Amino acid sequence: MEAWKIVAIFAVLAVTSLLAIGAVHAYTDSSDITASVTVPAICTVSLNTTTIDFGSVAPGADTGGVNQAVNVTNGGNTQATSTTIKGNDWSDGTHTMPVGQTEWSTSTFTYGSGTALTASDATITGGNLNAGSSLILYFGVGVPSGQAAATYSQTITVTMNC
Repeated sequence: MEAWKIVAIFAVLAVTSLLAIGAVHAYTDSSDITASVTVPAICTVSLNTTTIDFGSVAPGADTGGVNQAVNVTNGGNTQATSTTIKGNDWSDGTHTMPVGQTEWSTSTFTYGSGTALTASDATITGGNLNAGSSLILYFGVGVPSGQAAATYSQTITVTMNC
């Protein structure tokens, strides 16, 4: 056999062996990671407005059947177990007017037939709202006779529990 054929055969065998050795030693490996996250159950109060303006109400008068409406929505991801409402006394910084001069309801009403607002949480019937559900609260106010002339303000707090 000619020398160059022997060298060519040897070269082909050497390259084939190297490829086979490389293939035997080449490998891939993988491993998994398990990830977790906890999404808490929350309910959030979302109001369509943060102000109510009753306008001018004379001493000894009230808003009658004219109610101010506030839409309350559960913006969370779970049902609210209850929704409560409370307020504080009206004040202009010098004079006050009792918290109960504000009345509220889940339906329209004439002043005197609503529920008087209190300084402690009162449960709103129908306030166990599903996520994304809402209800409307209606408000009215009466001004006691002899109340000092001023512009009064009051904070009303709606709390959702879940």
